Amino acid sequence: MYWFTLHRVLHQLEIFNLATFKELRIEFSEGLNIVSGMSGAGKSILLKALELCLGGRFSQKLIQEEAPHAEVRGLFTLPDHLLNSWQEDLSLSSDEVIIRRVFKKEGRSMTYINDRMVSTDLLKRLGDDLAKTLSQDEALGLRDQNYQLMLLDVFAEQEKNLDKYSKRYGEMLSLQNKIKELQQQESAWAQERQFLEFQHGELSKLDLQAGEYESLEEEHKMLAHGHELKMACSTLGEAASEFTNTLMNHLEALKDFSEKGSELASLAAEGESLQYSSEEWARLISAQGSSIDLDPQRLSEVEERISSLRAAFKKFSLDEEGLLLKFQELEIKLHGEAPQTLLIQTQEKMAELQSECKKLAETLHKKRVTSANKLSREINQSLASLEMEGNRFSIALNKKEELGEKGLTLCEFQLKATADSPLKPLHDSASGGERSRALLSISSALAGAMSCPLLVFDEIDTNIGSRLGAPVAEAFLKLSLNNQVICVTHLAPVAAGGKRHLLVEKGRRYSTIRHLTADERVAELAHMIAGEKDSPSALEQAKHMIDR
Repeated sequence: MYWFTLHRVLHQLEIFNLATFKELRIEFSEGLNIVSGMSGAGKSILLKALELCLGGRFSQKLIQEEAPHAEVRGLFTLPDHLLNSWQEDLSLSSDEVIIRRVFKKEGRSMTYINDRMVSTDLLKRLGDDLAKTLSQDEALGLRDQNYQLMLLDVFAEQEKNLDKYSKRYGEMLSLQNKIKELQQQESAWAQERQFLEFQHGELSKLDLQAGEYESLEEEHKMLAHGHELKMACSTLGEAASEFTNTLMNHLEALKDFSEKGSELASLAAEGESLQYSSEEWARLISAQGSSIDLDPQRLSEVEERISSLRAAFKKFSLDEEGLLLKFQELEIKLHGEAPQTLLIQTQEKMAELQSECKKLAETLHKKRVTSANKLSREINQSLASLEMEGNRFSIALNKKEELGEKGLTLCEFQLKATADSPLKPLHDSASGGERSRALLSISSALAGAMSCPLLVFDEIDTNIGSRLGAPVAEAFLKLSLNNQVICVTHLAPVAAGGKRHLLVEKGRRYSTIRHLTADERVAELAHMIAGEKDSPSALEQAKHMIDR
């Protein structure tokens, strides 16, 4: 929970050609800054200028008719925790931030932070961290139950518990998506598996072996031309034998006439070697011819096998090597880990994670119940000081069945219109004055939870009688001890507590804003009390308020 030391976040605001303001420069102090003025003087335009400086939406109607463009500038100092958060995004060298927005009539707008052009979205996120504007109509965003729960969690200092739960819940959502994906895969796999099993069965039945087709083609040649080959081998064997006998007879004659060491002797020796080779070759070719099997049945078997393989090649549009790889892939797919196995494992992990998330959500809920009671007591004490006795405020916490992003808790801030009325949702339960007091008490109790160093109150004290001025003023002063506060008010006791008092006045053509001196401030308070600035009793009462 953030609690701020006395710190000036907004130093200066400059406005040019915006609605009723021509050109002005306003300085703000730390603590409580009061803004007052007659209805229609331009107080709402001042707040609109601040809103634009923090990323708010712009309307072309706000540009003065004779001006080519409107412009707002703001000088801010970031507290340490925001400086750490934004230093990288904004490339900050110090805690000082100058915001400038220029709006042109043709519809273009430009946004700068420290003279660097940025997106409006980035400025809006920075603005949300810097300031909160509170009014009767837009009460802290308290119509949003998720925002109410966030405020309660920050008040309860649940950051670590929430981080742990959010991490596990995110893992659970990822597993849910994984389970859906696996379920889709399982459905598709069931259909695909039937086809793959059919293909696997065909290839298993085919029982193809590596190199088989080439071997069968060679065997088929031998079987299909067996008679011709057998006859050729026999003829060659006989011719070789006849050649060997003739060679042997003539070699004997040559030996008788050759002298040792002569050329004829050498040739005779070579012829003798040729004779032996021819004899061996004749023996081998004859043996090969004799081994040729003239088996019609085997020929039929080979032809049938070759036909089966060719049919498989054509059917799968693959050659022998491709079919062997296809069979291996089918083996892996059919005997590997199926989606159903992964689905069961993931569902088991999901059940464990759901159980862990449920326990973490229960822990969050218990802490919320305790903190809700504590926060309700603080707010009711504040309401009692504002004449709303009888435990008028309550935080209703209920548990839902399904786990959600923030656990099991449903949160609703409730208020009684009167002490005896039933509790109703905060924004539906009370009149403007009661809602204002409730909002002030809630914002006072949750100032740290809102984690914004600048709080802007837009006539939140409307419909609150002057007799409640003192306790309402005390509530604003309490807030201003830890936050910079800008308060547009019609209540003199509230205005009396301001460290700086700004008066908005409507001139003949343009509005002006000026910082009141001590005497001017007394006169303005008297005017707020009695409707006139020189009433002796009102002036005395104004001085008394300031002194107090």
